[in-house]
Amino acid sequence: IHIVHRDVDALGIRHSTCSSTCSSSSSWSNSALESAGNVGQQSSMVIDSQDHLHVTYYDNGNSALRYATNTSGSWVFTNLDTEGSVGLFSSIALDTDDNIHILYSDLTTPALKIATLSDDGMFGYSISPDLPSGLSIDAVTGEISGTPTVLSASTVYTITAINSGGTTTTTITLAVNDVPPSISYPFPSYIFTKGQMISTIHATATGGEATSWEASDLPAGLSIDAVDGYIWGTPTSITPTTTYTIWANNSGGSASTTITMTVNDVVPGTFSYSPVDMDLTL
Repeated sequence: IHIVHRDVDALGIRHSTCSSTCSSSSSWSNSALESAGNVGQQSSMVIDSQDHLHVTYYDNGNSALRYATNTSGSWVFTNLDTEGSVGLFSSIALDTDDNIHILYSDLTTPALKIATLSDDGMFGYSISPDLPSGLSIDAVTGEISGTPTVLSASTVYTITAINSGGTTTTTITLAVNDVPPSISYPFPSYIFTKGQMISTIHATATGGEATSWEASDLPAGLSIDAVDGYIWGTPTSITPTTTYTIWANNSGGSASTTITMTVNDVVPGTFSYSPVDMDLTL
């Protein structure tokens, strides 16, 4: 039987073991596992198939996840994660291949983190802050994979690799952009009359959602809505047939289409001649 427990007086962690009936104090062996730096809170322990002990606990002095093992024949101590305030509420477990999995809290992010010790000695990888929805990091290989499901602004992520020698970090920058939009208008060409309000021309957009719209200079009096892309207004000057380019934009890029517009003058009003009857001489 093996027990690890907090030594409140020494601000450390102790290891107690017995190999017989364990019914009396004399059958137990007690030793200080570690007693420097205010360690040992919230410990968790597991024994592998080779009877090696693996212990995790909180290093209060460094706000870190602490790991101890006797796989080499003597105890070796490592701070597995020191990024922010981490290591409280740790829980350690083994799988059928003796790989070690450690769950623990990250109070800075906040998040629940996992470290894994595989057969090559690597404890695993973790990332902070959390990846965009749909993406994940493999705790054993460090591979990032998946299909992002939400837009995400450019963000710096810190990846931590942990093994018995300590930790190494690197950073990457990820952004999740939208699919570029695709746009069209009901007709390729439009003819308007000066001084008469036009019927609003609504755009059709597919693909990613357009976040802004713009157009080359439209006929005087006409405007494009910068949010929804519809064209509206009352033309105020005669304009010959002209091709206009319209753009829809989002984080994935821009799409454009063209339409032609003509602004004619108002049809002449009624007119007459006087006199109506005239005799002309050659």
